[in-house]
Amino acid sequence: MSLELKINPEHLKLLYPLKDWRVLDLASLHKQSNARLSQPGLIRLILRLEKSKVIKGFRDPWSRKKYVYLTRTGEELISLSDYPTAISEESLFHDLRVVDLGLELIKNDVFKKVRFEHQIVNRKNYITNLSLIPDAEVDGVMNGKNFSLAIELELHQKSKGRLEKKGEQYLGSLYDHCLFMFSDRNTLENYKKFFTEKLGPKFNEKIFLFHLGGVYESEINLQRTEGFVFGKWMKFNEVFC
Repeated sequence: MSLELKINPEHLKLLYPLKDWRVLDLASLHKQSNARLSQPGLIRLILRLEKSKVIKGFRDPWSRKKYVYLTRTGEELISLSDYPTAISEESLFHDLRVVDLGLELIKNDVFKKVRFEHQIVNRKNYITNLSLIPDAEVDGVMNGKNFSLAIELELHQKSKGRLEKKGEQYLGSLYDHCLFMFSDRNTLENYKKFFTEKLGPKFNEKIFLFHLGGVYESEINLQRTEGFVFGKWMKFNEVFC
């Protein structure tokens, strides 16, 4: 592997968070890395890493934030060849919003750990009864009890066949609940009607449907997120508090 810059430990500090988080905006990357860099120093290093094709950048058209993710060269550099982060340009906006959601969730003390699709597939104790992999899974503790969640971020309506398969999978899965998060209320209502018809109204005891605030704005906003939970509409922070 030929690089135009000499990689040092400070560079690696900045790269390692992308192993878990896949794609991060620059402020979040800086915070997660604990790299001792000023803001100008961070920008200079990001540009050098991009020029050397260690990372690739993307400007979110909604928030105008710059996001970065590892290239194949970057993955090789931190020994991820066998367990890649699996970022593709086709799903990049979806994937970065899943990460933004994960970052927001762990601000709430209820949520302790977030894993993303590439980590779920690669971890040794992978839940083998899942044929469809969730976008993320979350471990938490509420009222002294541990719980686990599957997260599905739905930016577009899925086909009925795929949707039915997902619904049946999560009803029978080891997760305590699955959270379907939608960018618009109409798609949520379509899923609610479909799941009720195909799975029965009790689907909502295990599968929760949330209209996620801020997907096409500058920040994910859980304060403005509400959903259909146990047969009634509730704010997200009323469900997980």
